[in-house]
This record gives sequence, C-alpha cells and structure tokens, in this order.
Amino acid sequence: MTFRRATIALALLAVVSADPRSRAVAAVAPARAGYDSTAETLKELKAAYKAKDSAAAVRLFDQLTSAFAGLPPKEQEEVLKVIESAFGTRHDDGKDVDPLFIGAAASLAQMGPAGGKAVLRAIAQKHVQARPAVLASLVEGLGEQDDPAMVPELLKWLKPEKPLGIHAEVVAGAARALVHYREADAKLRKLAVGELVAVYVDLDGKTRAERAKERPNPDVETAFQQIETPILLTLRTLSGENLERAEDWAKWWSKAKDADWSASAPAPAAAPPKKSGDDPPPPKKDRGRP
Repeated sequence: MTFRRATIALALLAVVSADPRSRAVAAVAPARAGYDSTAETLKELKAAYKAKDSAAAVRLFDQLTSAFAGLPPKEQEEVLKVIESAFGTRHDDGKDVDPLFIGAAASLAQMGPAGGKAVLRAIAQKHVQARPAVLASLVEGLGEQDDPAMVPELLKWLKPEKPLGIHAEVVAGAARALVHYREADAKLRKLAVGELVAVYVDLDGKTRAERAKERPNPDVETAFQQIETPILLTLRTLSGENLERAEDWAKWWSKAKDADWSASAPAPAAAPPKKSGDDPPPPKKDRGRP
C-alpha cells in the first residue's frame, strides 16, 4: 500500500470512529451475532425434536444452558420455551425418551425462577409422571431453585401415589432435593424433617417385616437401598443431628418436634452410614431346588 492510500484508509477509519451511528452499529453487531447464534441453535433443536434425535437435542440443551445466563431476557424466554416444549414432543415408549426428558429437566433446573416454574409444569403432565426416572430428575431439579416455596411441592413426592417399588427413585430424588434447604426458615426445616422421619420409619418397618418373611418382596429391599442414604443425609443436614437408625430418629423426633428450631442453621452433615438396619439376610433357597 502506498503512503497516499494508507493516509486515506486512516482518514476513513477516523471518520467512522467519530460517527456515533457507526459506533452504535459496531456495538450492536456482537449482540446481533449472539442472537443469530441462539436462533440457529433453537432451529437445530426443533429439527432434532422432529427427527426424534434425542442425542442431538441433549447436546443442544447443553449449549443453550451454557449460554443462557448471558442472553437478554427475551432470548432467555424463547430458549426456555423451546426446551420446555421437549416434554410435548414425545408420547411413545422409545428408549431415547427418558434421556431427552431428563436432559430438558436438567437444563430447566438451571434457568432460575422461570425454569423452576417450567419444571413444575412438566411434573404436572401425566405422561411425564408415568416415567419414574424423568419424574425423579424433575423433582430433584426443584431443589436447585433455592426457593422455599418449592419445599411443600417436594414433600408431596416423599409419599407418591404409585407403589414404592416403582417410585423409589422419585422418593430418593425428593430427599436429595430437600438437602438444599439447610439454611431455610426453621419452621420449614422442621416440617421437612418431620416428613422425612415418618417416611424413613415407615420404610424401615416395612423392610424389616419383609426380611423376616420366607419369601420377601425384593422390591421393598430395592426401595430401601435407594432411599435410605439420601434420607439420612438430608435428615442430618436439616437437623444437625448425627443419628443412624430409624428408631433413633423416631425417638429424637418425639422431643424435637416440640423444640425451638429458630437457632442458626445446623452445621453441614457428615456422610451417613451405608445401612441403618440389619443387613439383609442371604436369599433363601427354593425348597423345590437343590
């Protein structure tokens, strides 16, 4: 480039830099590029829904979730809407439906109060409730909202209407979700602890009774193994106590339910033991077999 051309180029650059409208256009360009990128990702996501490509959809969920916090409110609203729509795209029994719904649940749980409301709406759908793994993921996502209003919603899922053997992972998810509320209002913590103790004592009693039978129901033992550890951890976290067995929690609760819980939040809990009751007995042999 000659000296003359270089001088003209520098002069033009100076004019553009001095023009407020040019600066405004330059400032808007990155934002517009971000919008175009989000719009393109949403377009790809809708195409993945249509193609029933759950793997691609989950990958796009991750991209949108990572970018979500930096998006303007209008774009956040659109992203949330499209991700939530995943729950209405599939009503079949395909093996890839659970991963799709669980991925959507995980993303919505990280999208603030609006995401929390979307999680509640998803939970209310009957075809979603028919999928225990998905329901457990959604219920657990409520705990990530750090919203005291979610606690009553979570307590509902400690005692699901479906048989415990089917919904054990939902109960476990609710227990894990409640662990986030260690610093919640004392009245709320007490309410949650009372429900957890009741569930734990009931499950422990059922499990012991089954273990004593000639032919115990394996679903009860499986449920116990899934639920005990998260319940113990949450009980310890919300109460500050370090008890192990269900009967010890019941005895403690008989006095704690009338105590003043308005003191500061309890210290973080220690990890619970693997089991609170007796070890399950070895399976008994079928008498008709050697």
